[in-house]
Amino acid sequence: MSSFVKSIDRKHMLTIGLEGFYGPNSPKKDTVNPEFWAADLGADFIRNSAPSTVDFASVHIYPDHWFKKKSLEGKLMFVAKWMRSHIEDGDQVLKKPVMFIKFGLSDLNKGFDPLQRDRIYKIVFDVIYESAKKKGAGGGSLRGSSSLREWKIIMMISG
Repeated sequence: MSSFVKSIDRKHMLTIGLEGFYGPNSPKKDTVNPEFWAADLGADFIRNSAPSTVDFASVHIYPDHWFKKKSLEGKLMFVAKWMRSHIEDGDQVLKKPVMFIKFGLSDLNKGFDPLQRDRIYKIVFDVIYESAKKKGAGGGSLRGSSSLREWKIIMMISG
């Protein structure tokens, strides 16, 4: 599909836009994926991001959806590990930037506290900065909306 899109428009960058799960044949499926089910969803971060027609790899980070029983500290540790693994793959395997395009904690979670989301953001930005200082593949971020209220506002503004 990326080849087809690039045949129509070579002026714009293209990415896949998946969560970044490692597929069933990846050695990282058991050590980096959030849970066993992630490898069986039909997506594979390396295979999906590898084509030369994909300009940069993209990854999502949804720890509150992927882990129902993990503590905030456990989620924070996972986020850092998840990101570093994908940046390493961008550096060593894919040879292209990795953007973290959707991340955060949902304000619909029971007991939601905005300070928890701030801690996730800090981890995300710190890991990206750590990569950028070394001129690594951690290319940046685009935070997706994590609340229904934000999406409604965006829809109202955009018409």
